[in-house]
Amino acid sequence: MLPEAALDADSRTILNLPSGTGSGVNFLTDRRELIPSSTVISRGILDGNSTKVKDSRANHKIAQLSGSRNERLKIAVDLDGVLAETMEAWCKHANEFLGTNLKLSDIDTWASWRKLGISREQFFQFLDEAWDDWESIPPTEPKLAEKVRRIARSGQIDVVTGRSKESVNAAKSWLAEYNIPYQRFVRVPGWKDKIFLNYDVYIDDAPELMPLISRNPKMWGILYSRPWNRTVPELRQVFRVESWTEIPKFFRQIHS
Repeated sequence: MLPEAALDADSRTILNLPSGTGSGVNFLTDRRELIPSSTVISRGILDGNSTKVKDSRANHKIAQLSGSRNERLKIAVDLDGVLAETMEAWCKHANEFLGTNLKLSDIDTWASWRKLGISREQFFQFLDEAWDDWESIPPTEPKLAEKVRRIARSGQIDVVTGRSKESVNAAKSWLAEYNIPYQRFVRVPGWKDKIFLNYDVYIDDAPELMPLISRNPKMWGILYSRPWNRTVPELRQVFRVESWTEIPKFFRQIHS
């Protein structure tokens, strides 16, 4: 999820951290990558006309990505709300602190702190505190590792997230606990910074990320349906899915 990570917005440092146990691949060293300013890069991303999020089950013509048909895709997978059902834990924590009775379906806007009458900082504080008890965070779906492994056959999966620095160890412990296969753990300052990493496919729940993906002819988006992204319209090269089981068909179409 994470509309913006609770980090300094001026920071452009991306941390590529080694994957945890169960990833199947060991990334040898940590490294830092500086991202150029968005004012330079966004010219190449924002130009062009957006058209119609498509349902992955609809009939449509699929344009091929550039390069060889057998070329492995670079796949960015979000953590909160896509792999980990973090907002369920967030609701529990917020209810204890605020005396409310929030449930997951109540989080139906991207900037939900406004609706709930709390500050953005408090929203992310609750989220970090939810990760302190990472063992209580369930996966978004049953047998998630098996479903993600099917996607891993199509390319390199990196977990790309706006998790705070303080919660990285907890997040990686969660990924290891549920045997989620991935190669690198990439932490970004906020969701907007994901677009600068030039992945081929983004599996994400961020509604505002999808228009940026749609405007880049070399990128594809898979919008994982959540209450907070129901209002996203149809967009070119963006496909809405209700479950991880729908995603492999999308990758087969790309490679066909």
